[in-house]
Amino acid sequence: MNTFQATSGYSSKKAPEPKTYRAMTLDEVKALKYGDHVEFLDIRGQVRTCKVNGKVRRWKRDPDRVEVPTKYGLYEYYTFTNADIKRLVVEV
Repeated sequence: MNTFQATSGYSSKKAPEPKTYRAMTLDEVKALKYGDHVEFLDIRGQVRTCKVNGKVRRWKRDPDRVEVPTKYGLYEYYTFTNADIKRLVVEV
């Protein structure tokens, strides 16, 4: 597994200490369920938390295709697809 260093997007320190993360595997993504909290990389490369807001969609004809609906904050919603599934991370 490839690991990398990233900082928390919620830290109020000027120089927060980085932690080690890795990308979620396809099996881990398929195992997510409604209400789970997952970490993802934002545009600036910092780690944030969002909530799985529905059922993880999978396809019989294309087993590698998934869609994860998520909610971030009060009004923001996003669906992670195969194109950006590598942004979902797990702390090592």
